Amino acid sequence: MTNRAKPLLVLNFKTFSSAIGKNAVKLAKLAEKFASTSRFAVIVCPDAGDIEEVARVCRRAQVFAQHVDPLELGQHTGSFPPALAKKLGARGTILNHAEHKISFSQLHSTIQLCKKYKMKTLLCADSDAEARRIAKLSPDFIAVEPPDLIGTGKSISKMRPELVKKSIAAVKKINRKMPVLVGAGVTTAEDARASLQLGADGVLVASAFAASRNPGKWLESLKKI
Repeated sequence: MTNRAKPLLVLNFKTFSSAIGKNAVKLAKLAEKFASTSRFAVIVCPDAGDIEEVARVCRRAQVFAQHVDPLELGQHTGSFPPALAKKLGARGTILNHAEHKISFSQLHSTIQLCKKYKMKTLLCADSDAEARRIAKLSPDFIAVEPPDLIGTGKSISKMRPELVKKSIAAVKKINRKMPVLVGAGVTTAEDARASLQLGADGVLVASAFAASRNPGKWLESLKKI
C-alpha cells in the first residue's frame, strides 16, 4: 500500500432495498461509527434521494453521490447536477461505474464541473487500460472493478491479482499520488486485506455491506486487518 495515512473504504449503497430510505440512514450511522473507531477513512454513497438524510448523520464519513451529470442548475428534467448534489450534502461523486458508464468527453466535462463546486471525483475503470486513460483527467481517486466480478463474491484480489498490480502501476506512472482502489467481489475482511497487500489504497464495496444481513458485524471484521 502507498503512504496514505489511512486505507480508504468506499461503501456504495446502490439501490438495494436494504440500503434506501430509513435503511440508508441506519447504514450511514454504522459507517459513521466505524469511521470514528477504525483506521479506515470512509466514504458512503447513498442513492440520490437519500443524500440529504444520510449527510445529516455523517461527520467523519464523507458522503458521495453515485453519479452526477455535467450540467448546471436549470432546465434539465431527470438530471442530477453537481451543484444540487452538493446542496444536499454530497462532498463528491462516483463516476463511470460499470452500471452507469459514460463517455470520455462526458467524464472530462463532469470532472471540470465538479472541481468548480469543490466536489471530489472517484472514477471507476474496468481495466488497467481504462484506468491509465482516465487517470489523465486528474480525478481524486480511481477504482478498478472488472464488471464480470461485480456482485459475484469472487474478489478481484484473488481472481485478478495481476490486474490490481497492473492498474496501480499504470495510474501511479501518471500520478504517483493518486489513490487507487479496487472493487468487484470484495466480500470479506481477507479480500480487503489482500487488496491492500497488493498495493491498493483502499476498496470499493457494495453488496457485501449494503445487502448484508449484519452490516455492523461486517464492518467490525475489517478492524482485524
